Amino acid sequence: MKPLGATRLIIVPCELDEANAFVEQHHRHLGRVPGHRWSIAVADPTGQVRGVAIVGRPIGAADQDGWTLQILRNATDGHIEAICRWAAGKGIYVPPPGEKIEV
Repeated sequence: MKPLGATRLIIVPCELDEANAFVEQHHRHLGRVPGHRWSIAVADPTGQVRGVAIVGRPIGAADQDGWTLQILRNATDGHIEAICRWAAGKGIYVPPPGEKIEV
């Protein structure tokens, strides 16, 4: 069950410059990354970006096996669904803190 007033977000493509700008604006201490494999964003029905993730090669040399990727940066504007959509990638709903889910 979604909280009242929650808007459904969709995953959209995002350029590195756009993702870096969003991270700089909405994250309290992380800055730009110089490169990536790809970046994605989540946007509301009006097209406003609510969160981004920048994905690239792993930082650790031992993990650079040609298959492994790492989320280098992610940030949201606090939209209730933005964090859920990252965890979701596949449509799983993750409740915000304090919301009870009946199992």
